Parts: sequence; structure tokens; C-alpha cells
Amino acid sequence: MAQKTNPIGLRLGTNQVWDLIVQKYGKKQKSYLNFLKKQFLFNHFFLQHTEFKNVGLLVQKYLIAKYTSNNINFIYNTSLVLPNSTLPKELIKKTQLVLKDTFGIEVNMKLFFSAKSTLTANLLTAYVNYLFEQNFTLKKIISNLILFLKSQLGARKIIYLKNAVQELELIGFKVKISGRFENTRNRMAKTYEQNIGFLSLTCLKNVVEFHNQVIYTKLGTCSFQVWLFYKS
Repeated sequence: MAQKTNPIGLRLGTNQVWDLIVQKYGKKQKSYLNFLKKQFLFNHFFLQHTEFKNVGLLVQKYLIAKYTSNNINFIYNTSLVLPNSTLPKELIKKTQLVLKDTFGIEVNMKLFFSAKSTLTANLLTAYVNYLFEQNFTLKKIISNLILFLKSQLGARKIIYLKNAVQELELIGFKVKISGRFENTRNRMAKTYEQNIGFLSLTCLKNVVEFHNQVIYTKLGTCSFQVWLFYKS
């Protein structure tokens, strides 16, 4: 049988990036110092050009990470560009010239246009815990959460993975709660789960967001888990 992948296991590091992305792995100190030097120069470039004020930290991290393969991918996020605007072409041409003069390498630029997305598994579990503290029943909270997630199917967001920035589409989800969350005569723990869509955990072709939240009730503790399935 194929071994399943733990949604929060280290094996996800093959295509997803953890918070700590700068690691030496026993390489020479000189290479690492050169890496930091390029990082400083690139950050300085953004500070000196006001047209890049909308570039976020996510983009800068991605650009820094790409130095290891001697190329730079620049992603400029904006919601102000009209379909027939000439700003993207002018921005690409100007940036390519400046970066080539600065670093002496060819620059590959990509433009992504997306609205801000705050839908994450971590946020959903925190919100469920907040609603429970406001005296909403867990059963009602889960029912409303499932309806909300169904309405979000097909929603897109941009994240950055180990090798590239990708636009992802929400194709499914799984919600699971286990423990004593109903005030009944039966004192045994119960489990309730519902999933829409399917994503195999035996491979890492797509992206899985997972979070587990412990909820403390008068009857004991409950474990609330959310999986969000994305395809690129």
C-alpha cells in the first residue's frame, strides 16, 4: 500500500516553503555572505523605486530565494492596472534593464493580478473557536462553515512554493470534529466529518492547507480540523 502523507509533516517541504527559508546546509561561509549581499541590494532597489511600493514581503522572499539558481523572478501585485493599460509593459522593460545593470543577469518577470485572499485553514479554525466562545453551538458553527466553504469553491489565490509562485484554485475541503461536543447521555466521544472534493494524500502534486484546533468545552476537549485542497 502507498504511504499517506501527513498534511503537516516534513515531507510537504518538497514543494512548500517553511517560514525559515535561508539555510546554509554546511556550504561555505563565503557563498552565504554573497547571498546576504544580494539580498540587501535587492531590498535597497525596491526602497529606491516608489513604483514598487505595493510589492509585499512574500514577493521579496521569493525573489531572494531564487538567487540560488542565478535568476530572478519578479512578481508585481496590483489591483489598479486596467486591461488596456501600458503600465505592465513599461514596468517590465524598465525593471529588466535596471536589474540587468545591477546584477548582470537576465531577468524573467511575471505579472499576477489577484485580490487579497484571507482564506486559510489557520484562520478558519481560529474563527470557529471564537464563535464557540460567543456561545454558538459547535454543530451550528460547523454547518455554517461548510456552507461558506462550498461558496468558496473555485476561489483563487497566489502563494509561493519552493520553486515558483503559483496561482491556486480551491477544489475541495474537509472538516472534522471529534470529542464530546453534544450534551447527551452517551459520554463516549463522537466524530463528525464532511468533505467536498477529493485530494489524494499519497502524492504532492497539489497543495494542502491543514490546521488543528483544540476547543475546550464543558464536556471536555474537542479536536477541530480543517483541510483545504488546492490545485495549481
